Amino acid sequence: MTHGGECSALITCRIGLVKNVLLCKHRMALWHSAIACRQGKDEALQKKLKSDPELCQKAPHKFSDKTHEIITKGGKIYLPKALQHKCAKWHHNCLMHPGESRLEFTIAQRCTWVGLRPTVQRVIEACPNCELCKKNSKKHGLLPPKPTPEIIPWHTLCMDLIGPCNFGVKNKKEPEKDTSVQLHCLTMTDPATGFFECCKNHAQAR
Repeated sequence: MTHGGECSALITCRIGLVKNVLLCKHRMALWHSAIACRQGKDEALQKKLKSDPELCQKAPHKFSDKTHEIITKGGKIYLPKALQHKCAKWHHNCLMHPGESRLEFTIAQRCTWVGLRPTVQRVIEACPNCELCKKNSKKHGLLPPKPTPEIIPWHTLCMDLIGPCNFGVKNKKEPEKDTSVQLHCLTMTDPATGFFECCKNHAQAR
């Protein structure tokens, strides 16, 4: 490979690395530096840190070559109010829109704050994709319940007349002896069991 080709390949490789770094930075939920900065500006969190130092305390968190002092509670990062919604929304999108319980349990593995469940509920309720694709428990097109008499066998009968139905028998040897029958029937059906009866009606149906 020539010197010019090596330079071109090196530049292309570096551009790809820069794009990957920018992409990873965009996909990161929260940086430790941003969390530490927001925690320092959250007055309620600072008061809680001073009033209850055993429950909330600062702990060093190292990422890459930098270390930040971040307020934790029970070994988990205590997120300030300004970052709570952003954290829940990021997890919801990256986890492919999970439900409330799964989203809450996933966030609670690393982060915590007062009102985690309500924040998760608000994020899911405001998600347009979840609103569009959620299952609808309401059923449509159901027939009204049958009245009580139709449940009792043979209490109610459905009757109908069939005919005329023409039936013929051909005599190949003597065509003049061909016979034909015209049938009229009366049908009776039990709507409770589905059983039916059929009988010949000698009187012609009008």
